[in-house]
Amino acid sequence: MTIQKTVYPTVTASADNVGSYVEFKRPEYFDIYKIFDCGQTFRFDPYDDGIAGVACGMYLYFVQSDDKIRIYGCEENDFYSSLAPYLGLDRDYGKINEDIFAHFPTGVIQEAESVSRGIRILTQPLWETLCSFIISQNNNIPRIKKIIASLSAECGNKIECFDGQIRYDFPSAEQLLLCGEDGLKELKTGFRAKYLIDCAEKWQAGTFDGFDTLSYIDAKERLLTVKGIGEKVANCVLLFAGEKYNAFPVDVWIKKVIDKYYDGNLDITSLGDYAGIAQQYLFYYERYVKADT
Repeated sequence: MTIQKTVYPTVTASADNVGSYVEFKRPEYFDIYKIFDCGQTFRFDPYDDGIAGVACGMYLYFVQSDDKIRIYGCEENDFYSSLAPYLGLDRDYGKINEDIFAHFPTGVIQEAESVSRGIRILTQPLWETLCSFIISQNNNIPRIKKIIASLSAECGNKIECFDGQIRYDFPSAEQLLLCGEDGLKELKTGFRAKYLIDCAEKWQAGTFDGFDTLSYIDAKERLLTVKGIGEKVANCVLLFAGEKYNAFPVDVWIKKVIDKYYDGNLDITSLGDYAGIAQQYLFYYERYVKADT
């Protein structure tokens, strides 16, 4: 797959009464409210005039205006080394959308992209994404967020924050194993506890070494060896952590989209290299826009 790329934006660093921050020109296809509220990550919530949460070992506060993005809690070197890749700021979504429109068979994708514009697929840590989407099974987003927050506070490392509070990074596989299956159940993971333990054991055994070099098919096969991971969770992990943008997770909302707009018949294999990004447009469109009409 050829990933359509551009260059990272240039940032300036400064500080105000809130704290130190980096700031850059807002890209054309970048909206913090849609990026952090489309079901791909569970560590961010509304905060004052923006969105805040934990990523890349930092507690970050994003503030968005028409032409600027300001990020508190991040130094300039951290922005270029970890945060810019995490945010996918080198991806050319204009070119990506051209490819999507060329592959999808009906006009609904144009409308979905228009109302979803600003969604950008994050490149999240593989380990955290594995666990997060195991936890997401048969669960709702508020509860997923609560479980992940509790798990991080119980087992993860402290993060000193710009606002003086303490947050926690996601625990490592070793930290999760030390918690044990019973300890995980006490954190309300329920039946998922045994899946998390199996995932941690496989992680420690090297099952996911070299994962980023695998093809889509081989990477998915590797994921399916973990207890409790099926097609949907595997495709979520591949899309949100593996940079496999052709991964197309099918949940109840996407099943509804396929039935409603494609007469129950959508050939996912024909949708091109960026089918998963289109999936996010369709998910957002149906879940957050059409559901309210």
